[in-house]
Amino acid sequence: MKSKKSKALLTVLLAAVMIVGNIQGEVTVAKAEETTIKWDKAVKKKYSWLVEKGYKLEGTIGNNLLKISNEKGDMFGLAKEDRTILYEPKYKTISEYSGPAYSWYYDGNIIIASEEGEGENAVYREGLISPDGEVILPLDYDIIRPFSEGLMSVSKNYKFAYLNTKFKVVIPYKYDDASFFNKGLAVVAKKNKYGAINKKGKTVIPFVYKDMSYDYEHKVYSVTKDFKNYGYINSKGKVLVPLKYDYGSEEAEAKLIKKLKKTK
Repeated sequence: MKSKKSKALLTVLLAAVMIVGNIQGEVTVAKAEETTIKWDKAVKKKYSWLVEKGYKLEGTIGNNLLKISNEKGDMFGLAKEDRTILYEPKYKTISEYSGPAYSWYYDGNIIIASEEGEGENAVYREGLISPDGEVILPLDYDIIRPFSEGLMSVSKNYKFAYLNTKFKVVIPYKYDDASFFNKGLAVVAKKNKYGAINKKGKTVIPFVYKDMSYDYEHKVYSVTKDFKNYGYINSKGKVLVPLKYDYGSEEAEAKLIKKLKKTK
């Protein structure tokens, strides 16, 4: 979020179109259109009802929702243009990264987050609301990630699960980590080992790797069993390039490309 200047300028986020796409499994976010306006008498008068409550206007987040803050500007809430206060300014963030320029829209919905306690005792929680302020997912989650191929990974009490588009659990809370789906598979972790599951939660690639990530360019997986020796496997778990190279090795990538050309 932009800092306030000496002349009391406010950053206002226009109700621009926000897009979360799933392009070959990659989640992309379009940057919002951002405008800075002068906090003049007319604007102050229009939002005097906020001032009377001790609140400040931080910007807008689509559908006539106003992002408001307390006097210190360190806690946030939501209001409507009709002067309805949906959420008092008691949340650590509203929208991902707490900045209007980088708002994550989860199929049109908005992430809110709070933090209770301080320092080592602080407990961070996320929730999901609609543009009208309706609670979709309460503030019970450690992490809420955007949809990929119709499923959303979420974490509660440090265990991950997947929800469908109706926000119902379809793959239970039993993973230590859970990534986006790519071509029907998602990299997940159990007991510090990584593997991959399908949309029914069935293990497709065994949990034998210390680290595993999807290579979007080549549509394979980069894997290691010791964080020293890396290689590549396909979506069936078959080794394409032996696990004996440094991370990001050009030689390993060259061998992979050659291997993939042979299989075409």
